[in-house]
Amino acid sequence: MKPRALTPLLLLCLLVLAAVRPLAAQGPVAEELVAVDAARLPPPPLFLAIAQVVVPPGAATAGGTMAGPRLLVVESGTLTVAAAGNALGLGSTGVIHPRADDRVLAPGDRLGFAAGGIGGLRNDGARPTVYLDAALFPAAARPADGAFTTDEGISVQLLAAAVVEEAATGPVEFRLRRLRLPSGAGLPGAPPGLALVYVEAGALRLAAAGEGVQFSRAAAAAPYSAAGPMRPLAAGSAATLTAGGSFLLPMAAAVESRNERATTTTLLVVEVRPAPGGGERPAAGLVR
Repeated sequence: MKPRALTPLLLLCLLVLAAVRPLAAQGPVAEELVAVDAARLPPPPLFLAIAQVVVPPGAATAGGTMAGPRLLVVESGTLTVAAAGNALGLGSTGVIHPRADDRVLAPGDRLGFAAGGIGGLRNDGARPTVYLDAALFPAAARPADGAFTTDEGISVQLLAAAVVEEAATGPVEFRLRRLRLPSGAGLPGAPPGLALVYVEAGALRLAAAGEGVQFSRAAAAAPYSAAGPMRPLAAGSAATLTAGGSFLLPMAAAVESRNERATTTTLLVVEVRPAPGGGERPAAGLVR
């Protein structure tokens, strides 16, 4: 008996499945925003944070110096920055070059500071400036407020923050990336260093395979909403984080993550990893 020929409808279904299957296997799409690769960390405990800052028109402030690295990314408006210390400018053209003078940053422009700090910043434009600020510096005795406004009218909203009790002792890479996870995609289980992750959009399911992972749920499932306190994710347990949630992966922490939704999940990730050939790696990172 001859095998029956495929009907046009069945053939069409097979072609559609063949086209869809590779899409389901897609992994994360990474966009490196800004990084410094030879930063020296102050002694722990350290405060690691990602914040969104809004500078109204005409506002100006002295930036001050910091003992740890710092990264800035302008999202909207313009920002004039006076660098102080070892600063690198990374414009939208992707060219890295030293900066020692004032610079006007436009949307998409970025600055990375391995050490030193900002001499000052101001908004000379006609509308508010919004920028992302990732920093690592000595932890204060009093926890930082989740949201506050300075005397100059500059609003600061902490998106994700944690106190780190242990980190690499040598030079480190400090980088800020934006990751987009298609449906079904996840993150690597164990980062080579510390990683603080903020869910900008979508949702991410976490499953802890060991101790040390910390997570926070936002007050509302919306981007840039107030972050809740960090708390442990016990080994063997799981949690789903929606927009505004965050989690911290210390060194040697084991976690499985996956975007189980049909839509893309977008993450902001700040990483602190030993520079190649230059840093010692503790056996584990302890957080509180």
